[in-house]
Amino acid sequence: MPAEGAGGPLSDPDSVRFASLLEAGYQYLLKPGEAKSDMQMAAGYAKKALDLSLEWKDKSREADAYLLSSMITKESRRPEEAAALLEKSLGIYRSIGNFLGEGNALMEKRFRYSDFANNINQRVEVVRQATAAYGKAGAKKEEADARREMGDLLQIIGKEPFAALSELKRSLALYEAARYRNVQGVYDLIGYVYAKMGIIDEAVRYGRLAEKVAIAQKDSSMQLCTIYNRLSYGYFISNDFKKSFEYDRLAMDVAVRHKDSPSIAMIATNFANRQNLDKYPHYQAAIDYALSTIDRYPAMAPGSKIGLYAIVVKACDNLGKHALAQRYFDEMLALANTNKLLSNAWLNVSNTAVQHFLATRQLDLAHKYLLEHRRQSLEGNLKYQLMYSYLWSFKLDSLNGKYLSAIQNYQLHKVLRDSLQSKAKEDQIAMLNIRFDTEQKDNELKMKARDISQLQRRATLQNQILTETKRNRNITAAFLILSVLFIILLYNRYKTKQQITLATAENNRVLQKMVKEREWLIRELHHRVKNNLQTVISLLESQSVFLKGDALNAMKESQHRVQAMSLIHQKLYLADKLAVVNMPDYVSDLVEYLRDSFDARGIQLRTDIAPVDLDVSQAIPIGLILNEAITNSLKYAFPNRASGAIDIVLQIQPAGSGIVLSMKDDGVGLPDQYVKGKSGSLGIILMRGLTGELGGELHLSNTNGTEISIRFDFVSAARREEVVETSASDG
Repeated sequence: MPAEGAGGPLSDPDSVRFASLLEAGYQYLLKPGEAKSDMQMAAGYAKKALDLSLEWKDKSREADAYLLSSMITKESRRPEEAAALLEKSLGIYRSIGNFLGEGNALMEKRFRYSDFANNINQRVEVVRQATAAYGKAGAKKEEADARREMGDLLQIIGKEPFAALSELKRSLALYEAARYRNVQGVYDLIGYVYAKMGIIDEAVRYGRLAEKVAIAQKDSSMQLCTIYNRLSYGYFISNDFKKSFEYDRLAMDVAVRHKDSPSIAMIATNFANRQNLDKYPHYQAAIDYALSTIDRYPAMAPGSKIGLYAIVVKACDNLGKHALAQRYFDEMLALANTNKLLSNAWLNVSNTAVQHFLATRQLDLAHKYLLEHRRQSLEGNLKYQLMYSYLWSFKLDSLNGKYLSAIQNYQLHKVLRDSLQSKAKEDQIAMLNIRFDTEQKDNELKMKARDISQLQRRATLQNQILTETKRNRNITAAFLILSVLFIILLYNRYKTKQQITLATAENNRVLQKMVKEREWLIRELHHRVKNNLQTVISLLESQSVFLKGDALNAMKESQHRVQAMSLIHQKLYLADKLAVVNMPDYVSDLVEYLRDSFDARGIQLRTDIAPVDLDVSQAIPIGLILNEAITNSLKYAFPNRASGAIDIVLQIQPAGSGIVLSMKDDGVGLPDQYVKGKSGSLGIILMRGLTGELGGELHLSNTNGTEISIRFDFVSAARREEVVETSASDG
């Protein structure tokens, strides 16, 4: 976005005009979707803004326009042209010393370096420059954003955890100074860095802070899922399994709400796998959870399904249910053979196969998959997997009576295990050293902050003394001046109040007159619309005299539809409220009209309509839908029957924000293809279209007759007035 107040001495209308052009350009640029027309509109506004800045010879605003043009061109997939425009904008900002604009341009430039595998260091340098520019501009919120990204980049690199923590904690301090509260992402990143360093208690502490802030800010995005997932891992490492599983479920709830399939698969695999471990064995729970997840999310990626099947196979073998384990292993193998998988998924297959066939004493198959597992482990330099490969070779050779080979494989297993344990101890010592250094640095930062706070208090005290001295020096003169000004102000206030009172009375009189005229015009409009619709009905009635068969039926249906709309305008004309329709009265009149039109004396038409007033924009589609539904039932639901029942129900949902309209008869029902949406009559098509106009959902059912149900959001009169006023103010 452009730097505020960066332009030269322009008049207020000029400044507002330029700012409006930029704002309109950014609105079209950031509009959801990738419509070409949106980019064309955005480019048009950017061009007008650039022309004005060149006309005014305003360099800062010229740079703002070039920055917007660069972003639009990038979205239009012209990267080289976008880069040139961005560099032009950045050069102008730097030449005039506009540090806020320079920071904005640099933060846009960082997107050039999105390939972290090859150019993350270039991105770090650009963000570092943006941080410095924002610091010079005194833009605390923007500097905090840049430092947060810097901390994230440094933790991705992984070589400077202290630097990452320093940037993230400085980001927190800047957000606090800027009174910005959505800092849950920063807390989560700090906790994640501590987790990577092995300092689990600090990781959990910052994770809980992230959770607290997210809940306070009512954040229900996928960021909350990440927070819960990392807290689950921290508690699991700390052997607090109850808490770990609790946060797994919370993370799953968020992922399911957002329909995020990769996250759902990852969380389900973690949860099931943790219940399949020896230190907390809940094998049947792991089986049930893994299988239910596979059934619930059939579109899950094949690699994720294989991970869940692997858990099921191992848990079944642990419970001695080898036949069941074989069944799910076969399903896992079939899935692997029919999909293109990454190497880690195939490693999961071979890992599971070796353990399963050893458990079931299928030694030839165990040997086959063991060779495959050994090859994958060596190619990937996966020492941990290789250690288990030698252990399984020891078990396999022992079962085959090859004791010399078994001893050799066990020795290889032990050498690798001792090596990995030694490295683990070294890592543990390194983590302890890191923790000590971290605590020491935190203490140093606290000491520095305390010293800075004391210096600030001293400076504040000195400023207070100087201010008091100046105040005492000028108080006498100020008192005399204020006394004179106060007398003048009282007189002016008296005169102004008289003028305001007279003007207010006149304005109220004019407004009351305008309101009455508006109500009369609206009432007259409804009356004329109703009369015009009655004229249309009469014309249709006259025309129907010359028609027969399907044409006559179509004409009659058109008359009913027009009558449904005419009733609404008649209600509005006669009612005190001119913008809403009383639904119980309207539905009752419409039902009586249709009963008389079809001479349906033997058919019971029962209504249960909630006492609700709906906006005319919703009442008209509802009336047309009811007309189509009731007409359809009266014509087709009761062939060769002299009796039947039709129930019309309109209910407000408990939450108060939704309305359900349903119509049910006990007739013969609709054809199956209509219910399944494969085809439909004109009436069905109209109902679907009108439901879409309401923004609702249409459901058809053939259970003991036909049932049509529509759910849509309730637009109250107050909400409608709010929308109208907003549209008017925008215009």
